[in-house]
Amino acid sequence: MISTQRLMLIPLALNHLKIGLRSINELSSAIKIPLIPTLFDGDVQRAVSKKIKKMEKEPVELHDWFTYWLIVIKDDNIGVGTVGFKGAPDSNGSVEIGYGLDEKFRCHGYMSEAVSEMLTWAFTHSNCDVVTATQVLKKNLGSQKVLHHNRFTVNTETEEYINYILPKQDFTI
Repeated sequence: MISTQRLMLIPLALNHLKIGLRSINELSSAIKIPLIPTLFDGDVQRAVSKKIKKMEKEPVELHDWFTYWLIVIKDDNIGVGTVGFKGAPDSNGSVEIGYGLDEKFRCHGYMSEAVSEMLTWAFTHSNCDVVTATQVLKKNLGSQKVLHHNRFTVNTETEEYINYILPKQDFTI
């Protein structure tokens, strides 16, 4: 678990992801934290399914790189979103970050704070030299703001997407 002034970031175990796909209420009971009912809806549900398949093939000690970390707002004691990496760093020391936050909790700096803490966590590992965020929709200004706030820069872009990069040396831990 990672704790900040306003947030707790809790890595969800493989069995928690499986429970959450079945029922958010069951997951809430299992981890003893209230959760927004839409936590695993839509695209997140598909992403969780992919994470489960990947995690089942990886050693448990690498699961924190593959899972979603639950974002809990301390003052409200509620899980409102997720942040995490799409696997362990590759042979070039690169890893991709992804995140999502319930609309009601956006524009309060929660995601910028969560991403900052995940970057700190990642860059304390000697095998992580670069974090990327790929296929960020150009119309997703909130996500772009989170990345800029955390010192990511544009790597490449298409008509629809922007790909971001953050080398370890550009991030102050």
